[in-house]
Amino acid sequence: MTPALQKEIADAQAAADPSNGPPLADPLFKPAGAYSRSGPIGGYWPDRASRARQNGYAVLQCTSGPKGELNACKALAAVPGNWGFDEASLRMAKDRYMTIVPDPNRPPDEPVRVLIEFAK
Repeated sequence: MTPALQKEIADAQAAADPSNGPPLADPLFKPAGAYSRSGPIGGYWPDRASRARQNGYAVLQCTSGPKGELNACKALAAVPGNWGFDEASLRMAKDRYMTIVPDPNRPPDEPVRVLIEFAK
């Protein structure tokens, strides 16, 4: 494993560590339909990563709406880098393909972090 990849992994682990910021929330995905063979990520899998069968993950920080919608998201980490996992995760949130479980005890617009795994 290269030092650069080791650093990416360490940064992503720090971004997903519950003690380092807003709580983690589990993602929910709409049914994948025609892309069901790609798993819950469906057609949002980064093209180059899909063709190379490259797995990865991303960590987003967003505010959450009352129905679990994700707003004002930013990518905190993606491993491995430069494969498009961060951009794909942001697109899923923006398109409302990915939400989180609504929590009536969560204040409106409270920040949450979401770990998205791209694994086939």
